Amino acid sequence: MSRLASLGLVSLLAGCADDPPGSTPPDIDDDTPSFALRPPWRSSSLPADTHVSTAGHGGDGYFPCPGSHGGGCGYDLGASRWDPAARAYSGDKTNGGSSQADHAIWGMDLHAPVDGEVVACWRNMPDDLPDREDDTPPGCAALASGECMATGNHLWIRSADGHLILLAHLMQNSIPERLCPIAEDLPIPDSNADAPCAIAGKQSGPTDASRLERLEPAIAYPRITQGEFVGRVGESGQAGGPHLHLSVGTYEMDADDHYCRSNVLIRWIDAEYQVRSDGRAPDAGTWTPLDAEPLPIDLKTFFLIQPDN
Repeated sequence: MSRLASLGLVSLLAGCADDPPGSTPPDIDDDTPSFALRPPWRSSSLPADTHVSTAGHGGDGYFPCPGSHGGGCGYDLGASRWDPAARAYSGDKTNGGSSQADHAIWGMDLHAPVDGEVVACWRNMPDDLPDREDDTPPGCAALASGECMATGNHLWIRSADGHLILLAHLMQNSIPERLCPIAEDLPIPDSNADAPCAIAGKQSGPTDASRLERLEPAIAYPRITQGEFVGRVGESGQAGGPHLHLSVGTYEMDADDHYCRSNVLIRWIDAEYQVRSDGRAPDAGTWTPLDAEPLPIDLKTFFLIQPDN
């Protein structure tokens, strides 16, 4: 895939309204499946002029959330830097930047949003090649499908109450080995290796190739603590540009012991947001706290979101 446009997010999400329709969190029925989640980054993870930004996630059924097919509710998270000279937002760390590493989100440190255990992971997949139209790494291009596992370097974290949190497309070798103790010589999984879910209306979860209990020898699930460093944003797997993919879901196992999941709505806690409007700098006085509330996603409006501490 080629390098994404200026904000490192899919073109479907490129819109930004001056008078955005989404300004307050929507009313969500109490019966809507959801999960309260802290941002998996810190206020200090980016420079003061740069904020994590998102318009949600592209694809049929992602919003309204949850999607009717059991999917949806995921986020593609990039970053927006305010350039006061140009009075505009940029997805790069410097003006005129064009390299992979110049993406504003590239290398941002990530921290566990929950206590739990890592049930599946990958850590040594190469990131997409920088500065090239054909950016598929040779090791991925040589696989049968021509692409590596879609999630790239990733962590599937299972919370104490049984939710699965996915952090995907992380930078090669940035996940601590303690959290993902897979052997360095394991072959990189093909995108076709994803284990299909046999339950109608559910999505596949962790692929067998990255499930720690299915490796030889089996690996005990590493414990993970909320706030612990877990890796850096990269461009591995089928990313299409540096960004973090984040989703949360419930799951059940099918008859063949494959994960079958239903993504749920993320209700943000310890976070605040504001609309990212063209030509307007972030306003320190207009951050809206999120108290177990979702972002008012409409797949058009970009939002800036940050931890509130």
